[in-house]
Formats: sequence, structure tokens, C-alpha cells
Amino acid sequence: MSIQPEQEDVESYLRFPNIPIKQDPKIYWRQEDKYPKLKKIAQKYLSYPMSSVASERLFSTAGLIQNDLRNRLSADNLNKLCFLNKNLQKVNFNY
Repeated sequence: MSIQPEQEDVESYLRFPNIPIKQDPKIYWRQEDKYPKLKKIAQKYLSYPMSSVASERLFSTAGLIQNDLRNRLSADNLNKLCFLNKNLQKVNFNY
């Protein structure tokens, strides 16, 4: 059974020494061409949002979910409800 190139990249990367804790990981990935597929993933997930609109929208949704009638809702359940509220529409789930 052969190992896929992507899996080899991940395994090789995991064996690579860690960067210093205070170093910005984006700097590492800007110059790291050894793992081009992993570099694309890192650039996607290490990027900063261009504005605070998404977080403001999330706080607004949380405020609508946790109201006076739901004041005992746990943080974990509130988090799950916010996640479902924003992601169910992406899979065309109607509620």
C-alpha cells in the first residue's frame, strides 16, 4: 500500500523542528516552499479577517439566542446553537 504525497508531506512536516513560540507562524509559511500544499492550508487558516463584521454578526446572533427566556443556557450550548445557525444554511437545511 502506497502513502499519498499529501500524507508524506504531513508526516515530514510533523517531524520538522517546531518554530520558536514567539515567532509569527505566517513568517515561517511565507518562506516555506518545502510543503506547498500545507502552505496553502496554513495561509487560509492563519489569515486575519479583513474586518470585524463576522464577529459582530456572531455576537448579534448570540444575543438573539440567549435572551431573557433563555438566560440559563450554558456557554457550550450557546456556542453550538450559534454554529448551527450559521452553518445549517450552508447545507440547505431549512428549519
